[in-house]
Amino acid sequence: DKMVGAYQEAIGHYQRLAQEASAKNPQATFNFLVLASRCYAEIKEWQSAISGYKAIMERFKGKVPMDPILLEMASIYYKQLNDKQKAKETLEQLIKEYPKSRLLRVAEKLLQELNKK
Repeated sequence: DKMVGAYQEAIGHYQRLAQEASAKNPQATFNFLVLASRCYAEIKEWQSAISGYKAIMERFKGKVPMDPILLEMASIYYKQLNDKQKAKETLEQLIKEYPKSRLLRVAEKLLQELNKK
């Protein structure tokens, strides 16, 4: 499939750019790594997307807000991997660590939905 090939090419491109920007521009590095993880999600390589997001969190936690990353991870756990426990844990982390997040209501609503099932 041409689209999968294009996404895989984009992933390699974003990863190279992240490596090149690493020392000079941490914000650009962060953005490129997020884009690479989103490309993995687009081609349904869920574990690679999750691994990418986890690596981003380890590298940039405390430097960049992680609430959007946590919400994306929770969504993948819930909707794609059917891992409700991991989805709940990730949402609870978002709610605890980012109580003023603009994504708080979305996270709380998703958590309520998970707790009903």
